[in-house]
Amino acid sequence: MAATAPLDVLVIGSGAAGLAAAVSADRAGARVAIATKTTLQANNSAKAQGGIQAAVGADDDPETHAADVM
Repeated sequence: MAATAPLDVLVIGSGAAGLAAAVSADRAGARVAIATKTTLQANNSAKAQGGIQAAVGADDDPETHAADVM
C-alpha cells in the first residue's frame, strides 16, 4: 500500500473535467490527488476528439448546430 499524505481535494477521474478541476484546485493552493481506474490517459475525453462542439460563429445558432450534428 502506498504512503498516505494529507489532501485537500481528491478528484475522481482523469477526463477533461477532472483534470481542469485538479489544475484549478492546485492553482488555488490545494493539495490535490487524482484517482483514475488505470492511467491518466485512459479517459473518455480523449476518445471525443473533435466531438466537443458548439455554435460559436456569427452565422451559427443552437438550432442550426443541432440540425448539423444530429
